[in-house]
Amino acid sequence: MNPKEFFTRRAAAIKDTDYRRLATIMCDHIGEENAVRKETVQARAGLGNERDVRGMFEVLTTVYHFPICSHSGKAGYFVPENKSSTSRTRAEIRSRGEKMFAKDRAYDECEYPPEDAEVYQPTAYMEQNALFDMPDPKVDQLAYWRR
Repeated sequence: MNPKEFFTRRAAAIKDTDYRRLATIMCDHIGEENAVRKETVQARAGLGNERDVRGMFEVLTTVYHFPICSHSGKAGYFVPENKSSTSRTRAEIRSRGEKMFAKDRAYDECEYPPEDAEVYQPTAYMEQNALFDMPDPKVDQLAYWRR
């Protein structure tokens, strides 16, 4: 059985009509060399906006286990011919995940003010009663001029 026949059968088994239609459209784009832009898929499927299509591609892969691939080296989305054809997409996903986990760990190392609002007193805050600092009344600032 060739990949097109295999994925056409898989697409036909999807119960939800929108996802089935999207999967059926993607059966015409098997292999990286046949990648299609999401704008084209959106127009053919009559779906909402590009963000909806991207979200539906994710659901096709994660929920329906119908693989949709893409990577930064080539514009568009495609159905892989076989499992080894997913290696570039999977490497990119892992790389992004590692960066996100590193960012998450960095939040643990950041410094924060105490959670209790009563305990928190800003160090750079000073109370000012007047617009200008008032001179100390004990110091005669005009002594020089009174001589």
